[in-house]
Amino acid sequence: MVKHELFKKFQKPILAFANSWIGRRYLGLSKELDKNIRIFRMHPNSYVVRRNGHFEQVFRGYDLFGQRLESALRIASFGLVPIFFKGAPALMFALTVNTFFSGAGDGFTKHDNASWDTAHDATSANFSDYTSELIDVKSEYTDKYWVNRGFFPVDTSVLPDDAIVLGATFQVFFSSVRDDDNDGNDYLNIVQTSQASPLSIVNGDHDQCGAVNSPTVGSTNVDISGLSAGGSHTFTLNATGLGWISRTGYTMLGMREGHDIADNSVATSTNTITGVRIFSSERAGTAQDPTFVVTFDTPPGAFPYTMW
Repeated sequence: MVKHELFKKFQKPILAFANSWIGRRYLGLSKELDKNIRIFRMHPNSYVVRRNGHFEQVFRGYDLFGQRLESALRIASFGLVPIFFKGAPALMFALTVNTFFSGAGDGFTKHDNASWDTAHDATSANFSDYTSELIDVKSEYTDKYWVNRGFFPVDTSVLPDDAIVLGATFQVFFSSVRDDDNDGNDYLNIVQTSQASPLSIVNGDHDQCGAVNSPTVGSTNVDISGLSAGGSHTFTLNATGLGWISRTGYTMLGMREGHDIADNSVATSTNTITGVRIFSSERAGTAQDPTFVVTFDTPPGAFPYTMW
């Protein structure tokens, strides 16, 4: 049984757990959600609540809630947390004998070369990484040029087919920030990627992070000089970015630094770095996960949870 079908079949006991105080704490939602906000639907990588008269679906780039529920059910199978799941023995059995929930394909590629044009226009990176806890998005010059691009695929296939999308945001947290070339091209923006697989990153994805030259951007430029290590930023998707949201698969988000977007090299001073390091989904804990939030309504008279 695929993971979404599993959540569909056992949604009632999953919601009972998710809306309990112990469930909120175990799923890592007690600090994220006020105790009075009801969760309407749970999925392996997202949940749905209602705010200000609209539905809001909060996505992670990996199956956070599926993984945590799987662990909870393993505990429950020993009789330690029976109250929420005793009505769903098949769910307990399925989750205690199988592992359904995959990792994430967020990460970055980089290409370095003595020529800016070669580093920028390369069809393949000479390094890619989707397993570490840091994602580099930057342009750099040391003894050569470096171009680093970030990838953040999110499975949004559980959005209702008839959802009327009102807006979306993408929040990231920074491990470090440098702005050594503050020339007006020192900014970040969101692009649409076409990486070969949403579950991994390969060197060949380097030129799949938006168009190599003049990529279409999905938000407003964010000046790196206004960002700080330990802080975060929430990108609000524009109309173009909203058009990238998929109801049938992955929403493929990427991020590039302004010199890379504008194809304008950073200054050739020693150790010039302009860009950020972002915490990835691999980082321990959930407080600094990249988070994608979609706000939507449904047509009059329709209830969104006919989505199954």
